[in-house]
Amino acid sequence: MTLALELGQVSDPSARRALEQISLRWPSGVPVVSVLPAIGSEGQIVYLIGDRSLYIWSGGQWNKVGGVPVVSSLPSSPTDGQEVFVLASDTKGVMWRFRYRAASTHPYKWEFVGGPALTSFVTPGVVTGGVWTSVPSSRLVMPFLGEYRLQINGNAYSPDSGARGHFLGTEVEGSGFAASQDSGPSSGFGVQITLDLPWGIGAGKYVGLAVNSANGAFRNCSLAVTPIRIT
Repeated sequence: MTLALELGQVSDPSARRALEQISLRWPSGVPVVSVLPAIGSEGQIVYLIGDRSLYIWSGGQWNKVGGVPVVSSLPSSPTDGQEVFVLASDTKGVMWRFRYRAASTHPYKWEFVGGPALTSFVTPGVVTGGVWTSVPSSRLVMPFLGEYRLQINGNAYSPDSGARGHFLGTEVEGSGFAASQDSGPSSGFGVQITLDLPWGIGAGKYVGLAVNSANGAFRNCSLAVTPIRIT
């Protein structure tokens, strides 16, 4: 079914502006559907009755006009202020939102707008014997080349309440250990570190926890990663 839509039928302001332009190109109207077609043609536009919005077929999927599209990869020719949702982890169900800022002097111009962190949690105690030790079960693979913010938490336990030398840090694939902090002179002392990595982590590279405890162990350690900007 094809109907000549009136501007009053479209609630979203961005969609209304788009409809003004569309009406100049398709004066006979836009297809009105109750269910989005399974497949469209590039640039095809339809009006979905259920949410009173326009949709355009682009990049192999329907994108709501005026909404932020979900993409599998960053657009190759972005425009200033363009926003996208990108799936950071299908397994964990984490999706991140980015905005492209052309005026940025940094080579990574897609800046993080929002979304949950990628996380890992290690419950058993990790004993290291005074040497830096990676914790493979904590590793998280970064989906994009970019800069990331890491938040690390853990609790140090020692048989000697006066002992020091419990260090908690991160392991970055190809870069070694990135940060450390002495937990203090008491058993059960908590450590928390927030670290902005100043260099890019490549797509497909992992970050994970690293521990160094001279006479004890770390337990209940967690790692949370969010992007700062990507490319």
